[in-house]
Amino acid sequence: MTTCATNGLSLIFPSLNLFLIGFLFFNSSEIFAEGTETTHITENYSSNYGKDTSHTDAVLEEEFEMECLWLACDQTIALATRQEIPASKAPGIVTVITAEEIKNLGYRTFVEILRTVPGFELLKAGGGVGTVFPAVRGLVGLEKVRLMLNGHFVNSPLDGDAFTYFDDFPVENIKRIEIVRGPGSAVYGENAFSAVINIITFDAKDINGVKVSGGYGSFDTEEGNIVFGKTCGKVDISGMVRYRHTDGFDGIIESDIVTRIDNALVPLGFPPASQAPGRVRNWRQEYDLNLKVAYKGFYIEGLYINKK
Repeated sequence: MTTCATNGLSLIFPSLNLFLIGFLFFNSSEIFAEGTETTHITENYSSNYGKDTSHTDAVLEEEFEMECLWLACDQTIALATRQEIPASKAPGIVTVITAEEIKNLGYRTFVEILRTVPGFELLKAGGGVGTVFPAVRGLVGLEKVRLMLNGHFVNSPLDGDAFTYFDDFPVENIKRIEIVRGPGSAVYGENAFSAVINIITFDAKDINGVKVSGGYGSFDTEEGNIVFGKTCGKVDISGMVRYRHTDGFDGIIESDIVTRIDNALVPLGFPPASQAPGRVRNWRQEYDLNLKVAYKGFYIEGLYINKK
């Protein structure tokens, strides 16, 4: 008898619960809307449902476009695989910087572009060499960022460094920069501990001619760039020639930290070690040559960088 009574209660109470839930559901709108304008709004929406939704569709479309703008879901990337895929399907947090953005924001060098990416900072090493090294998400190290040019790995096999040669890569020849922030060694291989960067240059179809630019600035800085691209039958030829020279800051260093040490040790008979006062040697000179020849999906690409 106890078993039967228990089964009977288990059948009655679920039905009662469903009845109460249904009662609250159908009466909740009237309870909360009583004495307010909510009832009027709900009635208008119900009466117009299925008839005029143009305003709602326009609002949703605008919100979707804004979402795509912030998330860059309308961009395509070709990291590692060299296959264009939507940025929303990329294996990581992706930042895509286009040539139009580079031009409008006035970037002059590759490292200046990276400084605008969230989580990136570019620092300079001491010792007078001026080597640039990245700090990504708090992790410092030349070997922790994988850099690619048109999908090809360019980090040094010796120490993993790529920024010594590519810090001044000419922005005039950059079509797009794709950046995946965060660990990516499982997908992209070595040096992808902090981030993966892919520089994509202009093809022949993007230029279809010759583009010449140049400039002159302070400290006797001069620069000239030639970007070219042409399709000859089934062969695409594109490339870049660049020259840049600057004397850098031209000043006199009156004293440095070694001078302070000399002031303390010279009276004790030690010879001075500081080279101050002396003139700053901060000049730089660079030649860049890039050539790409493509034929029916096959291509040969070469890059020459000469820095002094």
